[in-house]
Amino acid sequence: PEYAAPPVYPFKPGPTPRSIYTARVSRGGPSTGPPRRPPRSPAGPPPTVHTADVSKVKAELKPVVAVITKLFDEVAGAMPPSRKKETEDSSKKLGLLFVKLNTGDVSAALTEKLQRVAQAIAAGDIPTAKHVQVEMTTTHWDEGSQWMPVLKRLIHARSTMR
Repeated sequence: PEYAAPPVYPFKPGPTPRSIYTARVSRGGPSTGPPRRPPRSPAGPPPTVHTADVSKVKAELKPVVAVITKLFDEVAGAMPPSRKKETEDSSKKLGLLFVKLNTGDVSAALTEKLQRVAQAIAAGDIPTAKHVQVEMTTTHWDEGSQWMPVLKRLIHARSTMR
């Protein structure tokens, strides 16, 4: 049998379009699409109940910070060690509230309700605190959806502690 030579192409067959893209990307060559930004370096740990800056909180709201901090400490102190992660998460979420109070990023209506909740908690009037907390949740959820569930849990936990 006579040997048949392979066909002669005018060009050398190259990679498929998909492999061209992956070859460029894997070699660090040009890629299609927008340039990638380097990942943000974290600016530090998120604020917590105890680390949030409250230096600029208005004088009339300082009792709110103090009462919520005290409530958090009481409830967190009664939590078993197995719920440490939940306690830390709650602290971070309340830290967000404190940051908003510090920057003045809370509406007047919500501020008034926070003051009423704090007064009720300080007076030991948990039923009133629960009532105002429900008002806050139904009328200002979009403003405090991150921290309102934590406040609700703290008030509920306080009601079962005594």
